Amino acid sequence: MIKIFLLVLLFQIGWTQTGKVLSQETKLTGYYPDHSVLEGGFKDRYGQKLNTLQEFLAGEVPYVSLAMDYKKNMSKYMKTYFCIPQLDKNYAKDMSKAVKKKYKGHILFKAVDTGQAFINKKWKKMDICVKDKKASFDERLNIKTSILDCNQFAKSIKK
Repeated sequence: MIKIFLLVLLFQIGWTQTGKVLSQETKLTGYYPDHSVLEGGFKDRYGQKLNTLQEFLAGEVPYVSLAMDYKKNMSKYMKTYFCIPQLDKNYAKDMSKAVKKKYKGHILFKAVDTGQAFINKKWKKMDICVKDKKASFDERLNIKTSILDCNQFAKSIKK
């Protein structure tokens, strides 16, 4: 019954490239590139520049950096692409026309970061990289929502 409800919900918000639902109750928060110990710097755990949600919406980067648990069986999801249909809806007005066309209205997230706050949290918590402290408090971002596996969708995007 829950799966039927979720599929109806995804259809209503315009989700067309349905991937496997990995979580239905993940708490999202924002983090931002900063030298503070809490935020962890300007690079992800692989030494690459952090990509912010705002850069993605403007068409400047191919994905948004996402931080999550990497312990035990969660390590297999590092470097995985995710989609978050509720954020597609929440940020649709901020998305450039070119990004809407290329990504079919979806925001592409990639698990490339982690931190102490995620250890053994599994799907309970994820952080989305945003441009600054103010953006990290955006109520459109700080929600509980569903997370979908979007590796197939990411492969279908023309580079």
